[in-house]
Amino acid sequence: MTRGLSSVQQQLVDLQWRLDAESEALGKLLAADHVDEAAVLGKLDQVTSIEQQVKKVNFTLLVRIVTLYAPMPGTAAIAAADATLRT
Repeated sequence: MTRGLSSVQQQLVDLQWRLDAESEALGKLLAADHVDEAAVLGKLDQVTSIEQQVKKVNFTLLVRIVTLYAPMPGTAAIAAADATLRT
């Protein structure tokens, strides 16, 4: 199970790097003297797509952690998962 958690955590790190790079690129497009609307909207689509992937991977990680603590009652499992995510 920890291998599955590590894999998801690595996906999250990779996505965060991509999100940072694409967000920076979007900022540069917006900072230009002449803003190319089509380019900005295309880059925005990329940024929001990555954000959606980050949300999905975060939720996947949460579900896997809660599943790891499944023998616990519901709220205890969520509290344990939350504590695991924070470490």
